[in-house]
Amino acid sequence: MGPAYTFPETCGEWNPNVQLIESHRTFLLEEHFPDLIEQLHEKMPVAAYVIEDSAVAVCCSARVSQQGDEASLYTAPNFRGQGYAAEAVKCWQYHVKESGRIPIYSTSWDNIASQTVAKKLGLIQFGVDFSITTSS
Repeated sequence: MGPAYTFPETCGEWNPNVQLIESHRTFLLEEHFPDLIEQLHEKMPVAAYVIEDSAVAVCCSARVSQQGDEASLYTAPNFRGQGYAAEAVKCWQYHVKESGRIPIYSTSWDNIASQTVAKKLGLIQFGVDFSITTSS
């Protein structure tokens, strides 16, 4: 459970180190995010902050519908707290909007780092995300 955000009309330009990851660029995910490679087509658009041919922060779509996409954000541990995640999110949301869908960002109440990204981007809280999982 946690805050759900929408994006302002514009988030500004993203750092030139951010690249869209498509099937011919999956090598950029190998070092820190190899599990994402097999799911790439389900997670599009995938935007990554790249340093020396390696993605260090990745924003992709966790859930996709005809109306919108929900962001999923990962940062390699040694690269956290340096603003790379926010730059990847800017690119991701732009491409979601370009596809005609609404980008949504949500997190949990205890994920302060993710809430810091939302604040840095000027995201607008519009509700609370609630999910229930069960084990079988």
